[in-house]
Amino acid sequence: MKLGGERAATVRRWPLLAPVVLALCLAMLAAGTASAARPAPPIGFRVEASNGYTVHGIVLDGAEQEDPRDELLLFVVGPSSAVIYATPAEVANGETEPAVKADLGALGSIDLRFVPSGKAKTEPSACDPKPQRLDSGFYEGTISLRGEEGYMQVNATRAPGEVRVIESFGCPTLKFGSRGHLGGGELTAKRRSGATVTEFSFFKGTPRSAASFDASIEERRGPMIILRAIEGRVPAGDFKYDVKRQRATLRPGAPFSGSATFNGSAPRGKRIHGSLSVDFPGHSDVRLTPRGTKAALVRATENTPNPSRLPRLAALSTFP
Repeated sequence: MKLGGERAATVRRWPLLAPVVLALCLAMLAAGTASAARPAPPIGFRVEASNGYTVHGIVLDGAEQEDPRDELLLFVVGPSSAVIYATPAEVANGETEPAVKADLGALGSIDLRFVPSGKAKTEPSACDPKPQRLDSGFYEGTISLRGEEGYMQVNATRAPGEVRVIESFGCPTLKFGSRGHLGGGELTAKRRSGATVTEFSFFKGTPRSAASFDASIEERRGPMIILRAIEGRVPAGDFKYDVKRQRATLRPGAPFSGSATFNGSAPRGKRIHGSLSVDFPGHSDVRLTPRGTKAALVRATENTPNPSRLPRLAALSTFP
């Protein structure tokens, strides 16, 4: 997911983020195991933000990857939403303790260096019964962040190290489980406009059950890539469908507004229309059904996560 310019076939697009980050984490842990006298410094950190959000940072040293450029990943996680920022950074590692410096423009800045304690701590693994052994020191310096539209804010000078958020991407259980009965239905939609990709889905196990939803928007702002995602449930009447006739209607409440109608017999790109919009953290009133949105209504009995969007939300329950 390299951000600077003309790299068409990057190894870190969103669908591939999980295995790459996990590989870096495992390499760091292996180094710590090999040197039992000196516990490994964590390549991630955590700090609490306002409005119920937690910021998890991952420091990626380009010298340890195919692309020499450094990067900082920030995961801003709430109870049912997450925003991921991927931005260029200056990372020091190797013979020194991990350090990262990044200018995030209007979002703020980060300038941190890990201060080791020399003492080990164990951190429960996100999806492995064996705890991880890490140095118990802290990242110290400056963390100054203000989310777009003021959805969160944090000003701190210290952040404990962690790796648990990194491991969450490697959990083999990142799925929602059974989707219920043969009467289930799922409406999905996606639209790409330049560098912006908007997606959403609504699912019901039966016509009378409550509906679950997820939605995301991926956008680029200068050298930064941002992914915003939400998930939740709405009453049964908010999503009505007839898979056989290929018809569906959406009229969900907050964080959505407006409505949408699906007609599977219409030409592709015109099957869904309406005024449906949604508020993402930091980006409100995003239209979800403008002309050109591609949509499909299918019978669904099992939930198969979309690897390009859903793992971040599926992993929220594993975050500290």
